[in-house]
Amino acid sequence: MYTNLQMATNKNSMTKQILTKVIILLVMLFIGVFSSAYAESADTLLQNENIFDTLSVDLKINGSDGPVEVAVGDRITISWESDGAKRCRSNFSKKDLPLNGKVSGRLNSSLVGSVTVRLACIDGYGNREDDTVILKITSSVPPPFKNPVTLPQKSDSVFIIEDDGTLVLQTGQVDPRIVAKKFYSLHPDKTGYDFLSIFTTFHTTFGIPNHDNLQNSVKGIGLNIYDATSASGVSPKLLGINFFNDTYSSKYFTTEKDLKNNLFLLNHETGHQWIAYAGKDIGLSDGSHYTKWVNNGFTRGDELWGDLAQGWPWKDNGGGTFSVRDIQRQGFSNLSLYLMGFIPTSEVPDIQILIPDDPKNPGLHNISAKTKTVSIKEIIAKYGERIPSYQNSQKNFKMAYILLTKKGEPPNQYQSDLDIIKLVAQYFQDEWNFITYGKSTINSP
Repeated sequence: MYTNLQMATNKNSMTKQILTKVIILLVMLFIGVFSSAYAESADTLLQNENIFDTLSVDLKINGSDGPVEVAVGDRITISWESDGAKRCRSNFSKKDLPLNGKVSGRLNSSLVGSVTVRLACIDGYGNREDDTVILKITSSVPPPFKNPVTLPQKSDSVFIIEDDGTLVLQTGQVDPRIVAKKFYSLHPDKTGYDFLSIFTTFHTTFGIPNHDNLQNSVKGIGLNIYDATSASGVSPKLLGINFFNDTYSSKYFTTEKDLKNNLFLLNHETGHQWIAYAGKDIGLSDGSHYTKWVNNGFTRGDELWGDLAQGWPWKDNGGGTFSVRDIQRQGFSNLSLYLMGFIPTSEVPDIQILIPDDPKNPGLHNISAKTKTVSIKEIIAKYGERIPSYQNSQKNFKMAYILLTKKGEPPNQYQSDLDIIKLVAQYFQDEWNFITYGKSTINSP
């Protein structure tokens, strides 16, 4: 028989056991509910959210993550790729950059030392990703230009003009028309040139290479008829002036290969005598170049070419997006050749123009756009037929190459630059004839 104390003890023990079981059941129930809720929220998260960080950027200089060692005057290529970005900027450009791209250029003397090149991109949520490459720039300059070929002792189309105090302003600016006028005063018998190309042994503040049309007598190319030769004090035969600053100098070119690979600048500026002025109101031109939305790439042999007056070879990705294809060379498309007076209208194909959803999109890949087609008949209906036609147009031209030196600059200081200009004059004859498919010559016998 239990005593009262034993009965009380047994009741307490049973109560504890029951409470323990209840607590265990509650804990198990809570864990089950929590696990179910967590699994459901995780499933929802995986279905509706990207839980991984997909914003990434990759910056390279000359194909390297750095550090990259170069010298003043060296040519560098900065390339970058981004994934998941909506906007990219850098400390080497004042404007937004394409989300993927590449730029090339030469380093000036103000950048000696260690420079950190930075690229920063953000996504649609404001997240930011950066990448940097350290550029170590030395002050050593490239060696003088060494000619592996024997140049003629005399070049009839290359001239040297020394600044007499009137050709270079105190601001460092050079007016090509004043230099041209000086040329004719020094060489009054040299009035048969159609083009003058002016080069300098020093850097001026006039800016990037450019072309100055002195006159235009061609109808149907988007230019007015005018003649500024008399007012400029130059030969009435002169069509235009190319100004290149010190672009073609021994500071930038050390081999013939470098020089040949950059003759496209001379082609581009000379082509501005006729192109690309027509088509601004139909989306073809911005007034002097084809817009980036013009699909004017073309094949020559096995290579894809781009037009020297800009535009791009666009590829239809399908699904309403387009991307630019890589080009191997630059030349003149058939539309440009027509405007220059070298081929008939029958050889000009229809031109595709992209109409992007966002006209301000700086990118070149996966651009959402519609397209329209412009025919040569529409261009002629808007601007008139080219007169003179290709049958009667001028196709053979003469160009003088002028090297402008500083006042008092001794010949031994600019001899390398002079050698380069002589080579430009020598090579450009074949280059121009080649990119015009043999339909035009400059200074050829």
